Amino acid sequence: MGSIYAQGNIWSLKRCLDYAKETNITLQQAELNTQSSQIALTQSKAARMPNLNGNINGGNNFGYSVNPFTNQFQSQSIQSLNAGIGSNVTLFNGFRISNTIKQSQIDLNVNELNQKQAEYDLALNVTLAYLNILRNGEIVESAELQVNSTKEQLERTSKLVRAGSLAQADLIQLESQLATDELQLVNAQNQLAMSYLTLQQILRLDPNDAFGIEKPDLPDPELGLLKSSAYEIYQVAEATQPFIESADLNVKSAGLGIEIAKAGLRPSLTASANAGTGYASGRQIPVGTENKSVTTNVDVSINGGEVIPAEITTTQPSLIYDSYSFQDQMIDNIGGSVSLSLNFPIYNRSQNKSNIQRSELALQNAQLIAESQRQLLEQTIQQAYLDAKSAYSSYTSTMKQVEALKLTFENTEKQFNLGVANSTEYLLATNNLNRARNDLVRNKFNYIFRTKVLDFYQGKPLGL
Repeated sequence: MGSIYAQGNIWSLKRCLDYAKETNITLQQAELNTQSSQIALTQSKAARMPNLNGNINGGNNFGYSVNPFTNQFQSQSIQSLNAGIGSNVTLFNGFRISNTIKQSQIDLNVNELNQKQAEYDLALNVTLAYLNILRNGEIVESAELQVNSTKEQLERTSKLVRAGSLAQADLIQLESQLATDELQLVNAQNQLAMSYLTLQQILRLDPNDAFGIEKPDLPDPELGLLKSSAYEIYQVAEATQPFIESADLNVKSAGLGIEIAKAGLRPSLTASANAGTGYASGRQIPVGTENKSVTTNVDVSINGGEVIPAEITTTQPSLIYDSYSFQDQMIDNIGGSVSLSLNFPIYNRSQNKSNIQRSELALQNAQLIAESQRQLLEQTIQQAYLDAKSAYSSYTSTMKQVEALKLTFENTEKQFNLGVANSTEYLLATNNLNRARNDLVRNKFNYIFRTKVLDFYQGKPLGL
């Protein structure tokens, strides 16, 4: 394990993947969406059940007002209390409830798939960022070797110049080459630091904390890794990738949206039940009767003569009232009702028609999205497959080039040390070899990147 990878706190790829899964905000949001969909499903199922609501109303009437129970005007203060409870249940509403439950279940499945897709995408991003560190790390190692090699050659050349075997110009060119090599090393180290920062940002780690990664032994690329054709990989991806299944479920959800909109054209049947009671402080209850004498003044004429006033006294029965207690009123005033309500639409200013048309457009849009997702998937796989084959070809060609340039460099180095070759020839051979080695590293990891993308679409574990 090289020093450029071991920076205190060492992370394996598995640790990175596990940690990212726990801390990634996008995953947390996807999980919240799933929980919200579960709540919506529970609520849509509860729509089949009757509701139950209670109410209590109290008041104080004063002055000249109507007693709410005797309906008589009285000039007094009356305290009243009314309490009730009611319930209603939808018996039929054009299958709106049942279709809404089906749609909510599909929406829940969609969000579960979206959450799974977010996990897959995060795993791919972490793996590629991890590989990018490995690639840049190898480039740094190559640059360090080049700097050390140039320093050694500079020391040998300095001795040969002092001995008069080589010209001072050769030493100056090597010093310039060393400065160039050191600049390339700094640039490579900066790229490595940026790749570390990218992975730390994905993991939501503090960039100031010690952080390093393990350097696994990566095998040399083999074309045999591409055992399947691009079309075969696409078939597997189409059947396994969550975002494809999610797009198909969205089509089904949009189809149910049309049926839900059509429910507005059908009649609905609702059952209701209510019960209540009340109390008024001014109310009294009759407890019996008593006879009362009532005197009436009348004018009497005897034999058509003079009219004289007279009094007539009669006896009439009268009700006797007593106070009506709160408890007795609340019990005696209990009443209730049960009803069925049938509603059927006749004309609602084209609202239902517009809802159906919008739902049909939503279905068409969902179908287009599903088709475009498949098209994008196929194009991505085709491009990744072609890139992988191209990267492998470049890798094998570059490997042959490195072997040839290595022999050229070794031969030129011997000639330079013997004074047969000049510094220009030596530096040309050095730079060509160094450039080829860096290209070899890039082509190697480019191939690994592409194969990991193809593994991702085939549902294979993203390990190293």
